[in-house]
Amino acid sequence: MRPQISHPRRRGAAAAELATMLPLLCLITFGSIQAANTIHFKQGLTTAAFEGTRVATGVTATQQRIIDRVQAMLDARQITGATIAVDPSSDLVTVPFGTPIAISITAPISGNVSGPTFIQFSDTITVTGRTLH
Repeated sequence: MRPQISHPRRRGAAAAELATMLPLLCLITFGSIQAANTIHFKQGLTTAAFEGTRVATGVTATQQRIIDRVQAMLDARQITGATIAVDPSSDLVTVPFGTPIAISITAPISGNVSGPTFIQFSDTITVTGRTLH
């Protein structure tokens, strides 16, 4: 059996192809990691807003109970620096049934999303959960 001998003209082609494609492969890999981490972060905010809407539909719902539940969910997911807003901001015990309630959570991406952050589309993510009281 004859051993294969590479031609001298073809010897540097693999190195040139690697040098050309490696930056693109790194960009795709790290971009995918960053996108997945950001989606996971947004899902954590969505879950916290959902839990807040569950509390808001209760008969004894108060703004403080909603905020406490949302904050507990954010703490469980180690999300820091979030602001929670409940609309209407009045005491929900006096709000008539059927009133729309919105729970908005805004949190900064930096410090909450791990991994490489060389591409950043915005500074914060806002999620709003809506329900009827």
